[in-house]
Amino acid sequence: MSFSKLSLVASIAALMAACSADGGVASSPVPAPNTPKAATATSVAAVLARGERYAFALAESPQAAEGMRKRCASDVNPSACFESICKQVTDEQVRFEGTADALVFVSYVLESQGEHVFERLPVTVSADDGTSVQMASADGRYNVRVQLLSDGVIAMDDAKKGRLIFHRTL
Repeated sequence: MSFSKLSLVASIAALMAACSADGGVASSPVPAPNTPKAATATSVAAVLARGERYAFALAESPQAAEGMRKRCASDVNPSACFESICKQVTDEQVRFEGTADALVFVSYVLESQGEHVFERLPVTVSADDGTSVQMASADGRYNVRVQLLSDGVIAMDDAKKGRLIFHRTL
């Protein structure tokens, strides 16, 4: 089974938008070994407010990867199918705009014509465990924990889709 760019984008868009599909509070993540110890909700939000772009890392996102592996299982070469999808989904990205006190979550895909935005949602930020923040949109469609795992790596924990890993892009 081959995936066209359009069907891949639609699949990943649904995956990335899943953070807004649940509306429930995200489950607590297992702390990562490289989690910065001195971070606070304000400093986490300040890091996110820098406007840096983060590309989706499918292979590092266990539940999402499992779903795509299942979709590739009937392919002639399931491993090649999955590797191809992993390379293509780096165009699926997120960023946060605004200030630490007024963040806007933006989910988009990079295309030859520029960005195609899936979601642009103002979010409220609340303190969590000092290395992550809970973010929620006023309409309740987006409610996830965002954690700094290391410099340039964030995790977005969603109760339905699990832990989604993103790496800062240049």
